[in-house]
Amino acid sequence: MYKYNEGELLRQLQEYVDKTYNEHYSQNQFQATEFIIDGGHGEGFCIGNILKYAQRYGKKEGKNRKDLLKVLHYALIALYVHDKENGGVKDYYSPHKAVAKAHIDDAYDANLSHTRKQKALYMDDTYEEKEESYYADEWNKPIG
Repeated sequence: MYKYNEGELLRQLQEYVDKTYNEHYSQNQFQATEFIIDGGHGEGFCIGNILKYAQRYGKKEGKNRKDLLKVLHYALIALYVHDKENGGVKDYYSPHKAVAKAHIDDAYDANLSHTRKQKALYMDDTYEEKEESYYADEWNKPIG
């Protein structure tokens, strides 16, 4: 059906993207990309990374196929940001409640831990469970 093996290449791209979620995500954690998008800088961040990995292709580790997969992955995230900013998509990472931009902006005025707590508050209705683990994590962190 496809002339350039697009079906297989899309399958490989999906496999690559799936692996990045296993690398970056675990229960109750967020990628930095989420905070960057919530702060209104998603488009520039994605375009910058697309340029970075496109320019790096062929230079670092030769013609590294993974650099091309990163270009495509950041392009997908850029499409998500475009659609989100133009009313085309809902927030897929917060299916239970829409994350109010004002609340995210308020969270940026505090430290990262508070931002995570703030996102947990607005993401779903199980905050009590998250609050308990949040405080346990905060008290067990080394100081300095």
